[in-house]
Amino acid sequence: VAGTGDAGAPPLDCGALGQVRSTGGGERRPVALTNATAETRGVVWIGGDGAPVDLGTLGPGLTGQIDTVPGDVWMFTDGPGNCVELVRTGAREEIVLTLPSAGGDD
Repeated sequence: VAGTGDAGAPPLDCGALGQVRSTGGGERRPVALTNATAETRGVVWIGGDGAPVDLGTLGPGLTGQIDTVPGDVWMFTDGPGNCVELVRTGAREEIVLTLPSAGGDD
């Protein structure tokens, strides 16, 4: 995951899934989301209770936007729903998804 303006957000990996939750606070704002992979990614918000909320998909090479607050946790999945990237928003202005899924094409 690449991002700009995000020095305060510690990196997460999918191994932390089930142990992390959104702790958001502050002003909601849009963050650009770019899928720089050749695979579709599921977009999932991890709520304050740790429960995943499926918000749809982002196709390969496409850019969209998520509305978020600092401290929110986002999971990006492959076609079968396996975690590929896990991100906690900080002062992030953009999230760029770059990791391929373990299985390659979905």
